[in-house]
Amino acid sequence: MSDQFPPYQPPSGSEPEPPGPVHGQTPPAGPPPPSPGVPYGQPYGAPGQPQPGQPYPAYGAPGQSPYGYAQSHQGATTSMILGIVAIVMALLNFFCCVTGVFSLALGPVAIWMGIKARKEIDAQPSQYGNRGMAVAGVATGIIGTLLGALTFAVILFFFGAVFSAGY
Repeated sequence: MSDQFPPYQPPSGSEPEPPGPVHGQTPPAGPPPPSPGVPYGQPYGAPGQPQPGQPYPAYGAPGQSPYGYAQSHQGATTSMILGIVAIVMALLNFFCCVTGVFSLALGPVAIWMGIKARKEIDAQPSQYGNRGMAVAGVATGIIGTLLGALTFAVILFFFGAVFSAGY
């Protein structure tokens, strides 16, 4: 098998490396080890980062949200949810006559909260970012109120016609 491959020959023009220190000998002198502490006199972390024990700075310009993005206005979200519930209650009014009353109560609340949230979002556009939810809350509140009133009127008309016929 050794006949197939010639013996290893180091490349020409290069000197073999000297052997390393034998056990018990001291290694040859080299560069000094790095000093303990911060290398090159730089503080810990990337430039512009706080030192250990200091709080991180708020992101964004003054007057903007410190989160780096606009927050959701809770009134806008609540308004939209109340408006959707008002629409669902108005449509359930045909199956259960009591839900129309809830629709007539929740719809105006959704409208009021949506208008209030929209005004607050317009006053601080860099702080809040869900103006569309406030508009959706107003729209669904109006639709829920109108559907609730319509279905409530239809049911009252139906019961009035049934009871006036003498059944």
